[in-house]
Amino acid sequence: MSGRKAHAEAQGTRRAQFYKLLSISAPSAPRRETALLLPERDRVFALEISMKGQVHWIVAYWCAMSLTVLATAQAATNSTKLEYPEARRVKHVDTYFGVKVPDPYRWLEADVRESPEVAEWVKKENTVARAYLDAIPQRSAIEKRLTELWNYERYSPPVQKGGKYFYLKNDGLQNQPVLYVADSYSDDGRMLVDPNMWSKDGTIAMSTFRPSEDGRLVAYSRSEAGSDWQQIYVLDVKTGKTFADHIKWCRFTEIEWTKDGSGFYYNRYPEPPAGKLHQTAALNQM
Repeated sequence: MSGRKAHAEAQGTRRAQFYKLLSISAPSAPRRETALLLPERDRVFALEISMKGQVHWIVAYWCAMSLTVLATAQAATNSTKLEYPEARRVKHVDTYFGVKVPDPYRWLEADVRESPEVAEWVKKENTVARAYLDAIPQRSAIEKRLTELWNYERYSPPVQKGGKYFYLKNDGLQNQPVLYVADSYSDDGRMLVDPNMWSKDGTIAMSTFRPSEDGRLVAYSRSEAGSDWQQIYVLDVKTGKTFADHIKWCRFTEIEWTKDGSGFYYNRYPEPPAGKLHQTAALNQM
């Protein structure tokens, strides 16, 4: 048998061992998986899991999955040179305590939703990344398996106020959990706010919510595209309507209602200068 053929068969054996691990399920009895050989390289990764009571099998899956993707990506990088879009440089210099610090890519800190130039650069970057990621052979199998693992109904702990129960629920594959209210702990509840309706790509999240003591109102905050900035809205629980007035320029805020439900406490920052939303430090919290 030629050396090349023997090497190919050895790689096939290692791939088979890995894919077998991809389909593992939580065992009912203690079990140990050792000496897992990953594809693309002749390195041996020993993975031992001791199980007592609750089985933490998902750790094995994540470790193996991450290692094989890294190995495959490294092999692809060695054989294919990526051509990234050019990013222009500007003559921008900040001075900190007398020290001049050049920042030639400051223009990239502009909001992608407001700057056509930044949006175009991000689009080109995504095109390069998408082509690279889609070419990974194991990607479709991993995506399928992760989708199966994540597709289950889940709830947050309920908050009881004014005889009502408020909680978040995700049906399985929703981008954002949905806020519900129920009149009793055994009631199915009704939907109050569905953040998935706020944007097509599901990138606007309800970062926090707090019912008033009498359960008549709910204050909640919205965060867009992973930003730290929050906007606070107030909802009438009975009608399900959200009031038009809202509070802007909050960041990492909590919401605490007064006992009589006449208002709530929060923190916010001064409004950033126009066009500098993501380019200025958040100072002077109020």
